[in-house]
Amino acid sequence: MAKPFSLSELEARVRAIVRRHAGAASPVMSIGNLTFDQAGRVARVNDRNVELSAREIGLLEILIQRSGRLVSKEQIVDHLCEWGEEVSHNAIEVYVHRLRKKIEESDVVISTVRGLGYCLQRPADIASEPASGSAASRAASVATTADDSRVLATADVAVTDDGIAGVSNQGVAAR
Repeated sequence: MAKPFSLSELEARVRAIVRRHAGAASPVMSIGNLTFDQAGRVARVNDRNVELSAREIGLLEILIQRSGRLVSKEQIVDHLCEWGEEVSHNAIEVYVHRLRKKIEESDVVISTVRGLGYCLQRPADIASEPASGSAASRAASVATTADDSRVLATADVAVTDDGIAGVSNQGVAAR
């Protein structure tokens, strides 16, 4: 690649190399009845095209690539934005809301893990999670003890590209 080059071109070339290296024969990814063609950058629900903006396509791409795993807002910003471009976390929430509305006919949902990020999964997968909840859902909770004092239980959650790597729980008492 000759200099100067665009970061988006570099990103596209790296993505193509990674896809070839991973042995992905087809650039079409699907979860439930939602299908995403990475090469054509087209999303389909029940074999009907879904009209998405460029940012919504990028958001769907990162969520479907990591379906079933947590994707932080920082990872989404890194995926959607070019170097030097800034997008607020509120804008990410707007993109997620719009994408949810556009794929609501599908049998997948974008779950919000408050304070940590988003996860694309099928409702059947959500129902099969253990009753105690995942580490992400235990990130923060407030409980009332027998003597009516409130306890805020927090967790230090390490988030990686593959999801949650480790959790250590702490409790802080307050009245």
